[in-house]
Amino acid sequence: MSCARAVRIQVASDFHMESRKGAVATQFLTYANAELLVLAGDMGKPSEICAQFATWPCPVVYIRGNHEYRWKSERRETSGAPVKWINGNVVMLENGAVFINHILVLGCCLWTDYNLLGQQEHAMHLADNGNDSHIFRRQESLLNFFSPAQVLLRHNSSLKWLSDQLSEPSRSSKLVITHYAPHRRSLTCNRHLNNFDAAFGSDLHARVRQANLWVHGHLHRSMDYRVLKCRVVCNPLGGATHPNRYFEKAKTVVIDGVI
Repeated sequence: MSCARAVRIQVASDFHMESRKGAVATQFLTYANAELLVLAGDMGKPSEICAQFATWPCPVVYIRGNHEYRWKSERRETSGAPVKWINGNVVMLENGAVFINHILVLGCCLWTDYNLLGQQEHAMHLADNGNDSHIFRRQESLLNFFSPAQVLLRHNSSLKWLSDQLSEPSRSSKLVITHYAPHRRSLTCNRHLNNFDAAFGSDLHARVRQANLWVHGHLHRSMDYRVLKCRVVCNPLGGATHPNRYFEKAKTVVIDGVI
């Protein structure tokens, strides 16, 4: 017979440690007696982030964001292991699933479908000519990787995997971690949406409803809202020059695990 048990999860993202020379990522967090720490991407150079959290007091799940893929070693990892334990305490996921403390944890960067407003072709054109993804494409080696067409291919692959995982019956609560935003409510910010916003997330309402908790990053604004049973949370630190003043060093969420 199974029974529910509350599991305390600490969440953070977007530390952009490459903009904080000489600092250590762990100094921006306070351990909150959580049983799991989620890092939802754009943290810094992955090898350094994993080393810095090797002795964190609880397991750490780390999802790469778009910024992590500037490093060539990480671009090679797109076809690597979906679940990669780095040092016994930190696990990196890319279309990968693990059970931790009786929670089913599903993780991927997710990228975007550029179809937030149903104008995919226009949104991809904008992305190809000057918004978020374009800043990485000044180097010849990054041109193809960050092209909207390649981003869309990776999104479709991740969405297929994620949809299959969320559709599987499970008694365990489902925690989804992505870097890109999964719902239009994360992108509105009290204003009308436009096709530039489509580079930062997709409207996956039907998928979000299947999860119990969805943690994302990418947007340098704090988010905490519900879509039916699912709580959607974003707790980004932001870059050194434009930090998020609402970032919480000990942001935690409690969901039920199953024993």
